[in-house]
Amino acid sequence: MKSNFRTITSIVLIIIIIASVLTGCGGDKKDEKLAADISQRFIEVSDYVSLKDKYGYSVLVDSETKVMYLVTYSGYRAGITAILNADGTPMLYDGDC
Repeated sequence: MKSNFRTITSIVLIIIIIASVLTGCGGDKKDEKLAADISQRFIEVSDYVSLKDKYGYSVLVDSETKVMYLVTYSGYRAGITAILNADGTPMLYDGDC
């Protein structure tokens, strides 16, 4: 179950890295450092996986900003979005990261 989520999370992080490279944010060795920084920066605080329906979700927290993100996936598709409060501000994690 967790390995499936970790695979999807890794794919999302790789997409973020590729997007940063395409926008000019990085270089050869900088890309490797960025990948390591991203994998250490985000912490999984909750997850749900349904093997029967092949979908799931997880809540990640940016350990520097405490902003919470929802990662969803189904089959080969995935998405990530910030979790917002009723007033539209990003929801912050109360626990320790």
